[in-house]
Amino acid sequence: MNENLELMDLGITPLTRELLINYIRIQYEENADYSYDSLRAELLLLERENRLHELFLAEEQANYYVGRE
Repeated sequence: MNENLELMDLGITPLTRELLINYIRIQYEENADYSYDSLRAELLLLERENRLHELFLAEEQANYYVGRE
């Protein structure tokens, strides 16, 4: 297992990629950039700032109202 996120290939980690897309959609709204390089940059920023947990909080926020209607 690769423990260095700088070497992570988001092309073969679709769940991580989806978490990042969801996070970026919530954080940046109409200014969101979903390019591969932007996704990687955001992942590395979150890691560097010890904020990776925000990916999971964004997932929870996005799914909060599913099934509650």
